[in-house]
Amino acid sequence: MSFIEIQNKFMAHIREPKNNNKPSGIEDRRMAIYRDLFFNNIEGFISSGFPVLKTLYTDTQWQVLVRQFFSKYDCHSPYFLDIAGEFVNYLSSDYKMKEYDPVFMLELAHYEWVELDVSIAHEDEQAQKLQTTALTSSALYLSKAARNLSYQFPVQNISNHFMPKEPSAQPNCFVVYRDED
Repeated sequence: MSFIEIQNKFMAHIREPKNNNKPSGIEDRRMAIYRDLFFNNIEGFISSGFPVLKTLYTDTQWQVLVRQFFSKYDCHSPYFLDIAGEFVNYLSSDYKMKEYDPVFMLELAHYEWVELDVSIAHEDEQAQKLQTTALTSSALYLSKAARNLSYQFPVQNISNHFMPKEPSAQPNCFVVYRDED
């Protein structure tokens, strides 16, 4: 077996141990360390990136959701900061909604991802504070640390105590931005 084949078998087992045998010659105790390390890291990133969404699920349901993402979705970025965006992509493209998923799941996940994305966005280095006297003579633009959003559900209010079953009569429009601090 080539090194690449061993690596592929190793990763297949880590991602989905119930359906893929571990490579031969590796003690299960050692493989368990890798399985737990990889999954727990991904679960930790997703849990911290989607704290409200997580509260809407039982622990078992959340573990199943994250496990499906971990085992089924082929992330396009190797960067930890991109995991939340990859999770939103997974939910919007590959994930099949379950009966217990809230109807606003995708919108809430997107909103929580935007909050994270805005918090880490790199500001334009040439951006300057706008002086009141220059309002009519300066070009205005939206900061890279701000997003103009519109959702069917009031995602900014959703919690385990407020879970709307139907979209709002009017769109929920707002700007998510990062303060100067």
